[in-house]
Amino acid sequence: DAELADFIIKTKIFNGEGDKFDTEKYQQFLSGMAAQGLPKSEVENALRAVAGVQKLKEKLTADVKASEDEALELFRQLQALRKVRIAEFPARKPEPEKLTDADLQAYYEKHSEQFARPGYLKAALLETADPQAAALFAPAVFSAMSAQSTPENRLNAFKAEADKIKCPVKIDDHLTADSVRVAELELPELVKKLNLPGVLVADPVTKDGKTYVAAVFERVPSQVPELNEIAADVRSACAEEKAIEAQREQLEKLRSALSNSPEAAQLTQAFNELKDCTFRDLSFTLAQTPKDFEEYLLFSRLADLKAGELSDVLPDLKGGMMLALVTEIAPPDDGKFAADKAEYLARATLQKQQMALLKHQQDLAENVKFNQPAE
Repeated sequence: DAELADFIIKTKIFNGEGDKFDTEKYQQFLSGMAAQGLPKSEVENALRAVAGVQKLKEKLTADVKASEDEALELFRQLQALRKVRIAEFPARKPEPEKLTDADLQAYYEKHSEQFARPGYLKAALLETADPQAAALFAPAVFSAMSAQSTPENRLNAFKAEADKIKCPVKIDDHLTADSVRVAELELPELVKKLNLPGVLVADPVTKDGKTYVAAVFERVPSQVPELNEIAADVRSACAEEKAIEAQREQLEKLRSALSNSPEAAQLTQAFNELKDCTFRDLSFTLAQTPKDFEEYLLFSRLADLKAGELSDVLPDLKGGMMLALVTEIAPPDDGKFAADKAEYLARATLQKQQMALLKHQQDLAENVKFNQPAE
């Protein structure tokens, strides 16, 4: 239908060169969906539903426009220069020698899963130059192994079937999910098949003129060692956690004391006199894109603070912690707004439309009444 065709043509993921609709790209999309079991009719029904939702959104927001004053306010918010002083406290040194047996036991019971040893498979591998023999071997060995109840008997059943066709058997006693080799042979496709849940015998795989059949004769589940086996690791992890907790508690008290400063000037002076830390200053606007992940995290935590406000105690990526003080928020030059007015009108309008849609959804949630079963 015309509405669906118009929606498809305007959908950017189907655009090709020149940012124009590419029929071949759309057909490739349909072929990919068909390969996953979704025929064209179902895909287009789904697109029709998306188009309907999009049309409803457009109707609900058609009259929602931002004013020039609202655009200017957004410009000021995003372009204001935020000046921040950061006090960085290095990670506190763990003190494992101070831990008691009770500390270790409590930490082990709470965090035992982090010390779990991953599960693995024990597999048998048959190699043959005859693909037809491998194709016949796979169902035969599946039947033989299925009749057995112990790992040893399943392995013996595999070997017995292999002896019938005079093929060698190799054993891999520790095959993990991230392995790419089986019994020293690089066969990542076969490893993937063996690690599928419930697989006993994997379908044959051919590589370099040889065909391989592998079977799982034992699945060793993930296991948590006893505390006495991993005491050193538990002690180290517990000491590190306690060091972090102690440092956070200390800095929370420090932050609370700073926050009680009666005047901004006193807060700034007390902040600048903090001990056992290093200071750095940075400036940013909400319009700029952070250079790296740490900057992104930091900017997002500081974005809502006003001048003279302290951040929460924040972790850094080096294991330490930090406090930040917004020392100034300098407004932008309104004279620069004119050059970017169209961009900010569009951004403010989009923001306003999103708020209108959210309010519509909230109103629906409040007004919709569900039928309750009779008591």
